[in-house]
Amino acid sequence: MLSENKINARIIQLEKENISLKKELNKNKKLAERIVLLTENEKQLRNIIATKDKFFSIIAHDLKNPFHQMLGFIDILIENIDKYDNRQIEKIVLYLNKSAYNGYKLLENLLEWSRAQTDNIKFEPEKVNIVKIIEEEIEFVRENAENKRISIITDFLFFYNYVFVDLDMLKTILRNLISNALKFTLTGGEIFISIEHSDKFSKIKIKDNGIGIPIEKINRLFRIDKVQSTPGTNNEHGTGLGLILCKEFVNKNGGKIFVDSEPGQGSTFSFTLPKI
Repeated sequence: MLSENKINARIIQLEKENISLKKELNKNKKLAERIVLLTENEKQLRNIIATKDKFFSIIAHDLKNPFHQMLGFIDILIENIDKYDNRQIEKIVLYLNKSAYNGYKLLENLLEWSRAQTDNIKFEPEKVNIVKIIEEEIEFVRENAENKRISIITDFLFFYNYVFVDLDMLKTILRNLISNALKFTLTGGEIFISIEHSDKFSKIKIKDNGIGIPIEKINRLFRIDKVQSTPGTNNEHGTGLGLILCKEFVNKNGGKIFVDSEPGQGSTFSFTLPKI
């Protein structure tokens, strides 16, 4: 049998080993936490780089296009102002109007997106009549719809449908989704806008019978590092930022955004917002 002194010595040794082991475990834990932190920092850095690259890509290419078009049409008009009749002048002015609208939309999305990335955008949710805002946004794009002879059909059971949302963000979401539906719907097509209700949420659905989206592109629609602009059915251009903004703003307001699409069968973009 071990003597009491040996037992006590062994206990002291085990306590020292235990303390040493705890210190080693603590070091390993701190090392693991540091590795996790570095991994998260790397992800954030990659996102920042992707964001910066996309930002400069848009400024260098996409944002210049509508201004080049406007300058080209203005040059044509100046050179031929004495030769053109009213019909020809009207045609040039319509082209100018379309280019100006595209430039404004690109710039608006770019500014909204850059503000969102730097947390410089206010978030002020309030009680909003979603039907009233949808109808206002339809009027905003009415001329573009008429130019492509696209019918916008609404299906609202009740006029008073209230949600709790930031109004400016809601307008940005609707404007981008409706404009996208117009962009990818063929001349003479249709767009359907409806609202469904659950206990806590309202779901707004914007459905078109346009060209649809390949399955491999759907998963990239809301990723800033993968996003790319696809020309519309009338060769309309964009930055690809619109859907990124939509997702950020829907999430900010406590909702979710969904996509259902097949090539040649059209697309349905829907999003939820908390009800009052």
